[in-house]
Amino acid sequence: YDKPLMDGPSVWGYLTTTLGAQNYTTATEIVLDAEIYDTNSNFSLVTGRFTPTLAGIYLAIAQGNLSGWTQAADDNTAIEIRKNGSAATGSVVYGRFHQDAALTTAGEAVAFSIFSMNGSTDYLSMWIQVSTDTSVTLSVGSGITHLLVSRIG
Repeated sequence: YDKPLMDGPSVWGYLTTTLGAQNYTTATEIVLDAEIYDTNSNFSLVTGRFTPTLAGIYLAIAQGNLSGWTQAADDNTAIEIRKNGSAATGSVVYGRFHQDAALTTAGEAVAFSIFSMNGSTDYLSMWIQVSTDTSVTLSVGSGITHLLVSRIG
C-alpha cells in the first residue's frame, strides 16, 4: 500500500543498508535510510526521525526482522517507537520479538501506537534493543524493517 491514511504529514521509511552483525544490548536508534513516501518532507534520511510540521494525532507502526538471534525464555528483545528519543512511560511503545518457528535464529516484531505531536519539535523514531545475543543482523527492505507514520487527527 503506497498511500498515507489521511492528508497531512505521513511517511513510510525503511532500512536498505544491512547493518551487519551488531550489538544492540543497549537501546539503539535505527536510521532508516530510504522512503516510499514522505508527503511533507518531514522525514530525515540522515537521522531516521519523523518530525511533523503539523500538530495533531499520529498513528505510528514499526516492524523489524532479526537474524542471528536466539530467543531466551526471559527475552526482552524489542522494536520500539520513541517520541523525542525518550523511554519514559507515555513516550515509548514496545513490540517484542518472537522467534519464527521454522527459523531457529530469526524473529520479527511489530510495535504500534498513537502519539500526540506538537508540530514543531516532537519527533518519532525507531529503536531496537536485544537482550540476549550480542551479534545480530537487522534485516532490510520496505516490508521488512520499516516505520510508517500518518496523521489521523
